Amino acid sequence: MDILIVRYIVNKDFEVSDEKWTSPRRTMTDKPKTHEAPPEVTTTEAATLLETSYWRFRRQYAPRLESRRLYGNSGPCLFKRNQVLELLNELKRDLV
Repeated sequence: MDILIVRYIVNKDFEVSDEKWTSPRRTMTDKPKTHEAPPEVTTTEAATLLETSYWRFRRQYAPRLESRRLYGNSGPCLFKRNQVLELLNELKRDLV
């Protein structure tokens, strides 16, 4: 019985009844899910988001792709670095 009391103090999400662990019942109203429509995005905001994601991409993945070009393809790579940059530039042109 001492072990159950210690466990109950440590793990308050569970209830002890008749020396058995039972999970507390949860209803659908405990956490209501909200389905909201995505906010409207203007073209300038989309271009700004694309610009920041472009530079984030350059910082994270471009050195890795560049090293694959220099040292051989050590793993699966769908696009070469120049192809990815061309695709991103096309997206930027379409949004602006």
